[in-house]
Order: sequence, then structure tokens, then C-alpha cells
Amino acid sequence: MASKPQKSDENKSFKRKKEPEAEDSTHAPCSSPSDNFQAGDVEMLIKGLNNEINLLFDKYAKILNERSEVDAAYVLEFDGILKEARSVEIHLKQKRESLRNRLTKIANTLQR
Repeated sequence: MASKPQKSDENKSFKRKKEPEAEDSTHAPCSSPSDNFQAGDVEMLIKGLNNEINLLFDKYAKILNERSEVDAAYVLEFDGILKEARSVEIHLKQKRESLRNRLTKIANTLQR
């Protein structure tokens, strides 16, 4: 029976040795950024981020361009409506003046 406790002691010491190794491997990525990234990796990461930022800027510029085109179309449409309204106003003023002249002629004819 004395041999059984020795084996369990050996197993415990074996397990104890494995546990710290497992902890070291899980904490290794957190040790320091310089260990994980090389200069080339950092440059590639920066280039990738620059590309993504440029893509976002391009999308934003396209959206702004489309929006300005729509705004310009609205301005042109509004100008067309204003021109039409002015021409209708001028036409109505001419009609009013013509009607006034006719009524004046009729009134003069009736007064004689």
C-alpha cells in the first residue's frame, strides 16, 4: 500500500508541472506587443488601416457628390418653377389689364 501513495504523489507533481506551463502559454500573447508584432507586421497593419480609411473616405465623397447632384437638380427644378410662376403672374397681370380696359369701354358706352 505504500507504493500507491507514491504514485499519486508522482501524478500530483506531474500535474503541478503541467499547470504552470499551461498558464504561461495562455499569458504569452499579453506579455508585450513588441514580442507579437514585427516591424513588417506593423507596417502591413498600418497599410491595411490606411486602405480601409481611404475606402471609407471614397464612399463618403461619393455620397456627398451624389447629394450635391441631387441638391443641384432641386435648385434647377426650383428655378424652373419660379420662371413658370413669374410667367403666369405676368400673364395674369396682362389679362387683368385687358379686362379692366374692356370694362372701362363698356362703362363709357353705357354712360353715353
